[in-house]
Amino acid sequence: LQKLPIDGLYPAWSPDFRRFAFVREGEWVVSSSSGQDVAQVTHALRGFGPLQWRADGNLILAECSPYGEHDVCLIDLVTGAIRNLTEEVAGAESGFPPHWYRTDQIALGTTLLDLDGAPLSVSLPNPGRVSPDGSQLVTLVDGQIVLVNPGDGSQTPLTDTDAVRDYPVWSPEGDILVYTAASGQGYLILNAIEVADGRAYRLVNDPIAAEPTPLQGQVQTHLGYNWAP
Repeated sequence: LQKLPIDGLYPAWSPDFRRFAFVREGEWVVSSSSGQDVAQVTHALRGFGPLQWRADGNLILAECSPYGEHDVCLIDLVTGAIRNLTEEVAGAESGFPPHWYRTDQIALGTTLLDLDGAPLSVSLPNPGRVSPDGSQLVTLVDGQIVLVNPGDGSQTPLTDTDAVRDYPVWSPEGDILVYTAASGQGYLILNAIEVADGRAYRLVNDPIAAEPTPLQGQVQTHLGYNWAP
């Protein structure tokens, strides 16, 4: 892995992979892909959390806490405007931050919101992250990685061992998931798994973090990894 000359949380690549956004001291910061040309974009005291760019690159979706409560914010990259969509986020403890379901819909737990924050009449069968083509939802069930059909809710387990998994993230092509695993040995490992055949392998030889104590069902490690091309 390449160590970039910056510090921050929740890295999120732009759709063209030329820049990425991250959070430093609660504010949204953007950098070139090399970690140079770092610029703080917001000074809003919103307490930003996990970020995700929209596919067209014009909007960033972020978890935020402007009033000390969980909220969902949209950052307009053209105007710099920040909008709070919710006052109290239902499903914020699902283990998956809010993310784009479609370009005009936001997934929050199992709830789908429009761009004004209004809940839609349809919902997801499980909290999770939708694949790039929208055909599958990856979620966690009892610490294991499971694929869910968003239409009928049918489930396909990808893992089945004692290790607790956390925060699977899709590759841009939707064929691989990267995630962390806590085996109970005191540390977290960064792994990947092939969606087609369930073949799992370690991405980094060394542990990436200490394992939480006591071990929880979700280990909340989405602070610092995401996909590059």
